[in-house]
Amino acid sequence: MGFVTQGWLVSSTMARYYDRALFHGATLQDLPADDVGPRIILCSANLTTGSLWRFSRPYMADWRVGRIDNPALSLARAAAASSGFPPFLSPTRLDLTQYDLKPWPAPEDEAVVPPPLPDYVRKRAVLTDGGVYDNHGLEPLDGWPTVLVSDGGAPHAMAGSSYWNWYLQLNRVLGITDNQVRSLRRRDLIGRYGAKELKGTYWSIATNPGIYAQQGGLDCPLATVMQLAAVPTRLADYGDPVRNALVNWGYAISDKSIRRWYRSDLPPASAWPQPSSF
Repeated sequence: MGFVTQGWLVSSTMARYYDRALFHGATLQDLPADDVGPRIILCSANLTTGSLWRFSRPYMADWRVGRIDNPALSLARAAAASSGFPPFLSPTRLDLTQYDLKPWPAPEDEAVVPPPLPDYVRKRAVLTDGGVYDNHGLEPLDGWPTVLVSDGGAPHAMAGSSYWNWYLQLNRVLGITDNQVRSLRRRDLIGRYGAKELKGTYWSIATNPGIYAQQGGLDCPLATVMQLAAVPTRLADYGDPVRNALVNWGYAISDKSIRRWYRSDLPPASAWPQPSSF
């Protein structure tokens, strides 16, 4: 549907499926309040402004477009925008004329004064997968004192193609560009940990469990870990064995990493959360 309609119907269809299977009519206002639970932020990329779009209970915003307080937007639509992998599952188009847009302060480090925004930018947001702008989802957390980062992105792989056509070559170029952006954000994060600007830790789906041998905890064979790191991210059912193994691996590596870098006083995990032949 995404290919045939060039994105005109697929996002709304995805939102309907998400709502029927997961959210059952919930809106952003059904997310936990700040004094009740964690603030959940869904990130999307605004193709019009080239900026990050944030969905949350207190507001949704793009710093160039403005902020919308206490939005009653369908949670399914926010999820569809955040997970709308381009080009086939995006974009999500939001009509902004029904909202009261308030100014959002410009980033302090903005070196170039942006040009005035055309009126149409404040009338409609054209949104795609949040990973287009920030695959680690770190932008909304800038300035927070403690950051725990779980990276489920697949490691960048080498490829043996000779790239004999433009599509294959362009796809590889975009993949390399995306990997470089991720790497820069990751290096900056690790550097801030090392400089004591932040507390917390980072772990990924491809973290080598061997570096945490002294931390103990659940046993994670490297060969199995590398197989799980290669599982593609897609809207497909891989079955309970793969799903449970992924959950167990994420649980085990977060336990090891948090105890090594953030809370050494915690006891090691001793039981798998899901039944699995990990």
